Amino acid sequence: MAEILKLTYGIFPKTEKLRVRIGRWQRKILSAKELESLVQEETALFQQLARENGISSFTDPLFNWFDIFRPISLVTGGIELGPLTRYGETNTFYRLPEIRKPLTLEGNPAEYRELSENPPLPLYHVDQGEDQLAFLPGPVTFFHFCGNIAGNSFESFSENLGKLYSELLSKFRFRKFLVFESVPLAGGNLGPFYKSVDPEKTILATTGNLNIKSLESAGKKFHSVATDADKENIKAAAAFSSIPGLSLIDAHNTKLEDPKALTARIDGLGKELGIHKFYVTHSDYLDFLPRQIAEKKLQLIGKVGE
Repeated sequence: MAEILKLTYGIFPKTEKLRVRIGRWQRKILSAKELESLVQEETALFQQLARENGISSFTDPLFNWFDIFRPISLVTGGIELGPLTRYGETNTFYRLPEIRKPLTLEGNPAEYRELSENPPLPLYHVDQGEDQLAFLPGPVTFFHFCGNIAGNSFESFSENLGKLYSELLSKFRFRKFLVFESVPLAGGNLGPFYKSVDPEKTILATTGNLNIKSLESAGKKFHSVATDADKENIKAAAAFSSIPGLSLIDAHNTKLEDPKALTARIDGLGKELGIHKFYVTHSDYLDFLPRQIAEKKLQLIGKVGE
């Protein structure tokens, strides 16, 4: 049977307690320090949940992130926050990062700091153990969802973003990173970005058909490329990463998958394609689901392969 590693990433749904406290902070009833203390407490509980359920690798649950771009935008010179904008085909919104000048890191994202339109820093609250990853929106996704006021080419923007991320990551102790691409790679040249962010330390979470040209342009094999169960995508993920990943848990549907059925499916794919080790994860971050369902999805990931 194929060895199965378990992965969860991205913004995790907040508890009702935390949602209420964030509302109080927004109304200036609760201090930023008090909110920060609760975020630390809730993050510690999430870490415990992940580890108790056998999750091999996980990112910070990002309880202090309002969207996947905002806190990074707020610590970056050259970006101004634009209007609230619908995020893809979902019912969620984000503040449009308007790229106006070259990107530069402002301050230390690992230290406590109050922000004007987001709960306070640090950017990540997890203990940065060996089972943890830094979460970063990928260059294709960031470029797709930004306001490109400066008129950058994708290559120029992604090279600048990679340098920014490299400096940002140097403030933390993460050994690996998860780069989240919520839109297809579509042939984009990833080389300029991955000159600064090491592919061999990167789990690349993707969507849509994998583009060989894009994966090849990174210059090295990724630690993992997570994709859907399309066989051609899996073959590409296996060719361009050390451990291919399978995004088999639906992050937009409250129906709970059967871990035994997923185990059999992965084992069958492994035997057919000659792959002996996989990550298993979800198709998107889980903040689109109710908290209770997201916890059950995490728990069932932990049961895959048992």
